[in-house]
Amino acid sequence: AGVEQELMNAIGEMTENVSKHVDTHFELAQALESNPEKAPLISAHLKKANRLLSHEVKDGKQRVDATRARLVEHKKHTMTDLLTRLHNETHLAEFLPVIVKRNQTSGKRILLALIDVDHFAEYNARYGHHRGDSLLRGYAKILASLGEGTHAWRMNTDEFVLTMVMKPGTPVGHLIKRVHNQLTSIHFKATAEQTAVPAQPVSMVVDLVTDRAESTLNHLYELMKTYRNTGSLNFTEELTAIL
Repeated sequence: AGVEQELMNAIGEMTENVSKHVDTHFELAQALESNPEKAPLISAHLKKANRLLSHEVKDGKQRVDATRARLVEHKKHTMTDLLTRLHNETHLAEFLPVIVKRNQTSGKRILLALIDVDHFAEYNARYGHHRGDSLLRGYAKILASLGEGTHAWRMNTDEFVLTMVMKPGTPVGHLIKRVHNQLTSIHFKATAEQTAVPAQPVSMVVDLVTDRAESTLNHLYELMKTYRNTGSLNFTEELTAIL
């Protein structure tokens, strides 16, 4: 909000300053019309006013552009999970409805998946937070590399959300199973400093978005209460019926 206010202030200041210079131009033009005998003097003032206006527009634009760039970076920072570099819950709340609305009239299927890392607190306690961070980054790398039509978010410590926009006839079930298999296969080999760490189970529930994305996501959270810490992949009845 602070950067947004700075941008509004910069735009307002530029507009006000330009308006003052335009008023000066208007006054000089009227003076020239009323006093043609003073044309050389008034023309000199007009030239000076033109230079000042040009500088004000240039300087004002630079201030606005610089503040706008800071705003973009600020929003990017507040909408990005610093550990995984995926977008976060703030971004999802703003853009998930946009993604769904953009694709609902295209005839494509929009899948929404909620992913939960099983017993992640115990994983951290046993293998250390550095391994836990590496595991989360591994999940993020897989989810971010799924290609066109997909988008992933990290919601909180051990949850991710994934959307997949698919054309009719796409083997949706096979693709989702492959993603689940990839997530549950991440492990770490032994090194001179660290012991080997086995793969961690991941629970996943998937539904088809037919109306509002928020409603579908809330439904998935309810389902996850049943399937959390089971290491299983689960489709809703509605989605199973069309697979």
